[in-house]
Amino acid sequence: MDSEPHSRIAWLEVLDQFGHPATEADIKACTGLGFGSTHEFLSTIEPIPPPRDVWSSLLEALQRSFQRGLEVFPDAIELLDAVTAVGLPVAVASGPRDNASISHCGSPV
Repeated sequence: MDSEPHSRIAWLEVLDQFGHPATEADIKACTGLGFGSTHEFLSTIEPIPPPRDVWSSLLEALQRSFQRGLEVFPDAIELLDAVTAVGLPVAVASGPRDNASISHCGSPV
């Protein structure tokens, strides 16, 4: 699944709560970065509360966004079937552990 759209929505929601002027383009520039690097970058635009004060609000916003629906990459199942058919090992990759524990296919874990 692609969690980046959810991440952008959550960051914008949380930053709005703090009156931060970040735009969707600012958040998009952080695609693929972890929480710390994103927080640091956004703080260069305008100061925001310390990471410990932002983290829980961000996780709550992510959970709300995930609850509205997650989309599996269209070719994910086909690709998984193909690699397992030829005997390749399969693993699950995710971002921060907290993100992985928030939701599993749209349902709380």
